[in-house]
Amino acid sequence: MLYYLVSLFSGNVGMYRRVHSYLSLLLLLFVAGCGQAPSRPMNLEAVALSATEISLTWDASEDDSGVVTYKVYRDGEFIMYSSETTVTDSGLQPLTEYCYTVQAYDMGWLKSEESNTACATTLADTDPPSAPQNLTVTAVTSTEVSLEWDPSTDNVAVTGYNLYRDGVLILTVEETTATDTGLTPSTEYCYTVEAFDEAGNTSEPSGEVCVSTEA
Repeated sequence: MLYYLVSLFSGNVGMYRRVHSYLSLLLLLFVAGCGQAPSRPMNLEAVALSATEISLTWDASEDDSGVVTYKVYRDGEFIMYSSETTVTDSGLQPLTEYCYTVQAYDMGWLKSEESNTACATTLADTDPPSAPQNLTVTAVTSTEVSLEWDPSTDNVAVTGYNLYRDGVLILTVEETTATDTGLTPSTEYCYTVEAFDEAGNTSEPSGEVCVSTEA
């Protein structure tokens, strides 16, 4: 075979080397694929770390050609590869059960049996959103005040904002803008805003901004 390749590519050493490397790789994968599949990953455990994260650990599989990677499944759907035996699944929903399995793969892409199934329920969300910043008056008339502010952040998601006038809740909105209507001309009003998430956690109030309506 090598003699044939030398004869065929005697005028192109670079091409010969590339073909030789390719055939060597194919041979290596063929030999690896003729081996036995990795052993089943054992003792998979799932532990909730927070409202949005679950940690997974398992015992390493064994294989005659070496385990290359593990495939991790959540509720039957593939979610990630890992060369380690510990991973963290993130971006989850609070107070929700998730179940996992793992499979090992070797160099020949032979796969093991699935591991045991491990389930865990994420924790309750107790983290409040950040306080809204830069509350600003954008427009004023004799009876209306329009305001805007920078969006808050949250470990899960911000659901909405409560707007207060002189300490009294007047509006709940999903966006970062609001307009207060039905006001009295030539009157000063002071505003703050707070963010809240789906779990009912509320942020600290924004800084206060005061404005007088036009005459």
